[in-house]
Amino acid sequence: MPIELVQTLVGILSALITAVLGVKPVQRMLARWRSRRELTSVLDGMNRTREAYGLIHQLCDETTADRVILFAGHNNGGLPRAHSPFWVSAMYTYTMVRAKFTILSKYVNLTVDQVYIAMLLQSERDGYLLLETATMPDCQLKQYYLAEHVTFAMICFVAVREKKFVYLSIAKYAPEPFPESDVTNIQLYVNQLKGLV
Repeated sequence: MPIELVQTLVGILSALITAVLGVKPVQRMLARWRSRRELTSVLDGMNRTREAYGLIHQLCDETTADRVILFAGHNNGGLPRAHSPFWVSAMYTYTMVRAKFTILSKYVNLTVDQVYIAMLLQSERDGYLLLETATMPDCQLKQYYLAEHVTFAMICFVAVREKKFVYLSIAKYAPEPFPESDVTNIQLYVNQLKGLV
């Protein structure tokens, strides 16, 4: 087949496709399809969020934890850089102690220090980190824990999504540390959460 004929056929086919796509009924059909796809994505995201929140409630209810916070570390939408602050914000909070809601609601856009960032990096490397407030070095996180009356905490890496470092902060106000069974159960919940976040 000569090249001119192929070029002519491609031109005719392109013109036909353009004409069909330009027809109003086809445009409406495509718009409905796009709208339905967007709706399905939004509903799927909402359902995954509902499931994640349910897991956080179960984690707190089935362990000795007094509160669980799903945090995101971020740099205002960009990649972390030394010349701009790195923040953490609570995305979701569940607590067994209702009186703590006031202080927990303030955990938004907190600029963190190098000790806090090192702790987050270690949680990603090891999967989780157990902390005892009384033995922590003097740092920003210790000050938050003292203000909240946290005695023991477990920081669990969840994922990196959309340039955000997602992690759980699980805390106790009681004087006893997390028993080994709690540490294991928390890790199992975090593994489930990773599939939803």
